[in-house]
Amino acid sequence: MTVKGSTTLKEFKQSVFNLVTEDQEASKNIDSIDQVRLRNPKNDDLGDIIAGNGSTSESLLSTLFLHDGKEFLVQKLNPDEQVSQIDINSQDPSYTFLVRQWNPQTWEFGTLYELTIDKTLTCNKLAEFIQANLYPDIDINHLFATRVNILSDVKPFVRSDLALKSWRGLQHQKSWVG
Repeated sequence: MTVKGSTTLKEFKQSVFNLVTEDQEASKNIDSIDQVRLRNPKNDDLGDIIAGNGSTSESLLSTLFLHDGKEFLVQKLNPDEQVSQIDINSQDPSYTFLVRQWNPQTWEFGTLYELTIDKTLTCNKLAEFIQANLYPDIDINHLFATRVNILSDVKPFVRSDLALKSWRGLQHQKSWVG
């Protein structure tokens, strides 16, 4: 696809959506442009979200440091697996990350959720939000977290790594998430 730096992010997202919907396999279960998110890839994470809605949608594509062969990631969204503590279309600094329940007795994973939170949120407030919105059946004192890098080229994630991770109880942590 060839684009100009003067193209807005909203126009770019529409062009990508049109390409995706031309491919029947890729567009399976995608009915609207709101079910697609564009990301500017990074080496060590899921990449920055390219806002195609809200106040930044009229920003120019040239703000994304374009070059020949520039790649973008297309993410299919499932609204049931997205939870936000803030308005995701706002300009407020935020973190977007993946949350998944892990049962250490059975080693089974639960549903993967994408969570967007305010960057200034503390761990104990995050615990309250997760308990209220994702896992109401888990006592807030039993919510623990650890960081897992699923995109590492050096050492790919394996489930057995979880047993060796340093787990922290969120409820009594007053530090910022970041």
